[in-house]
Amino acid sequence: MIDKINDVYSQSLPAEHKDWECQLCGKLVRDPVRTSCCKKFYCDHGMQSALFESDLVCPGCNTNEVLLQDLKPDEVRTHVAEYSQKWEEQRKPASPPPEIK
Repeated sequence: MIDKINDVYSQSLPAEHKDWECQLCGKLVRDPVRTSCCKKFYCDHGMQSALFESDLVCPGCNTNEVLLQDLKPDEVRTHVAEYSQKWEEQRKPASPPPEIK
């Protein structure tokens, strides 16, 4: 089970990765997508929800009729996935020393 409170996506971003911040939630982008209108990127799920709630108005620039198919996966996905994996590895406790018999 994933601990949502302590996962990488719930943490504040270090300064060197602030450009990976979702424009909606302010956290590390999860499955980043970029809009075709303002070229900002957002978490895919959050952006879809925002578009549905606003009748397809972009929350970044107020462009009307932004369709879900207009959201494009962003190349930063690879970097975010690598960062997330390293973060998770650093959280794992060190293996205990082997038991001496």
